[in-house]
Amino acid sequence: MSSQVTHIVAEVESQVHLQELQDMCQQYPQAILVKRNWLESCFANQRKVRASKYIHHFK
Repeated sequence: MSSQVTHIVAEVESQVHLQELQDMCQQYPQAILVKRNWLESCFANQRKVRASKYIHHFK
């Protein structure tokens, strides 16, 4: 991880995993936490697609 990371692709598998991802997002606020299907959509479209419908939302 570095300050140049723009996206974090992850699936939330447990509360512990969720906490780790939240901590990572606080450490790297420039990075957007997205679901795996965002990356799959980028590959399918052969371009970077908008991440808005793939963003993880914390409760």
